[in-house]
Amino acid sequence: MPQPLSVAVFICLEWQPNAGGHVKCWERFAEAASHYPDRVDLTIYFLGEKPQTLAVAANVRYQLLPPQFSTHSLEIMRQGAGMTDVAPFHRGLRRYLPQHQVFHITDTFSFAETVRRFCRQHHRPLLSSIHTDLPLLTRTYSREIIWRMSGRSWGREFWRWLWLEKLQVDQWFGRRAERKLAGFMRASDRVLVSRQQDADWLLTFLPPEQVAWFQRGIDRDRFHPRFRNPQWLREEYHLPAVPSLFLSVGWMPVKMCSCWRGQLKS
Repeated sequence: MPQPLSVAVFICLEWQPNAGGHVKCWERFAEAASHYPDRVDLTIYFLGEKPQTLAVAANVRYQLLPPQFSTHSLEIMRQGAGMTDVAPFHRGLRRYLPQHQVFHITDTFSFAETVRRFCRQHHRPLLSSIHTDLPLLTRTYSREIIWRMSGRSWGREFWRWLWLEKLQVDQWFGRRAERKLAGFMRASDRVLVSRQQDADWLLTFLPPEQVAWFQRGIDRDRFHPRFRNPQWLREEYHLPAVPSLFLSVGWMPVKMCSCWRGQLKS
C-alpha cells in the first residue's frame, strides 16, 4: 500500500488561537487534509515562542519554531500584520526538512528562504502560493516605520519629506520586495494564485503551465441552513425584531491534496 505523501507548508507568522486570516486559512487546509490520512501526511510550520508540536489529527500537525530575528524584537518594527521573522535563514528549521517530500512556501521570509535553499540543493519539489500583496505591504509598513522614526525628532516634517517624498524610500523597498518575490516564484515548480492580477503578473515572466489557481469552495456542512437561528442572532448582536438582510461569504480550500500529489508526480 502506498505511503501517504509527506507535505510541509511554511507560514512565517505566529500561530495562536486569535491569529489572523492567513493563519486561519491554513487551519482550514489542515482540517481538510485530516480527512485523507491514507493520502497525505501534513506538517504546517508556524512561528511560536518555543519549539512545540501540536497534533491536529493523526496525519496533521502544527510545528512551532521560535523566530531567529522577530519583528517584535525592535519596537519600531512592530506592526499590525503580526510577528514575522526577518532573518535571512532559519537554522532550527533546517533539521526538519529531510523528512518531507513536497514543500509549499507562502511568503519570502526566513522559512521560505531556508526551504528554497534546501529544495535547490536536494532537488525537491517546491510550490509557492501568493496570499498577500507583499510589495504593497512592504511599501505601507515602510512608510509607517519612517513616520515612527521621525515622529519625535527635531525637524520631523523635513525628514518625512526627504525620505518619503524626495527619496521615496518606501517605493524603493516595495520594488525590492517585488524583485525578491519574483525570484521565489522563478525558483518554484508551481505557483498557486487566487487573484487575476497575481496571475497576470506571474505570466509576464513564467510559462502558463507553471501557474495554477487555488481550488476554493464552500464547506456545505459548516455553512448549512440548519444552523440558522434568527432569535439567537438578534439577542447576541442586539438587533431589532424587524426583517433584516445579512450576507455571509465564506470559503474553504478543498483540493490541495490532489495539487500536492500532482506536483510530486510532475
